[in-house]
Amino acid sequence: MMIFHLRNQLSGLLTVLAVLFLNPAVLFAQYETHISPYVTFQYFKDTNNERFLQTILTYSVNRMEVPLKGMGISFYSGFEDKIHVSTVTTDENGVARVGLGSNIKLPVNDDGFWEFSTEFRGNDSVEAAISELVVKDLKFEMMLSEIDSIKTISLTAFTLENAPMSFIDV
Repeated sequence: MMIFHLRNQLSGLLTVLAVLFLNPAVLFAQYETHISPYVTFQYFKDTNNERFLQTILTYSVNRMEVPLKGMGISFYSGFEDKIHVSTVTTDENGVARVGLGSNIKLPVNDDGFWEFSTEFRGNDSVEAAISELVVKDLKFEMMLSEIDSIKTISLTAFTLENAPMSFIDV
């Protein structure tokens, strides 16, 4: 009778140990790993003077960059007094892009720069991430010429110094 009781206890102990070793998530649940994303934040202006902000959200697996799709990215103007510009979901390439149309007024700092930030608030599996960017709007003039079969490109960049310092229309 005593041997039968010891066998039941030993069998129960082996079952518990097997469950713990076969399912390490039970032992290490408090040490879950989260994805640490990489954020690429850029400002673009094309030849039609259309401007947009772009955030690319990725993470690394075996030294390969993998896009994070379906993540909500918030775009803000300003660093201290943030003005929410838009929230966009990343596409299959991890890209979220927002246009800065002519009806959006953006505050400039004392030096005439626009301050932007982008934020991913994180979720259960991906850590939060934020990035900031400072931009000064420039006007470009390009001139193409050919003199004695020598082709030349001249590019001039300038700012509008007389632009209002509180807001600039984009």
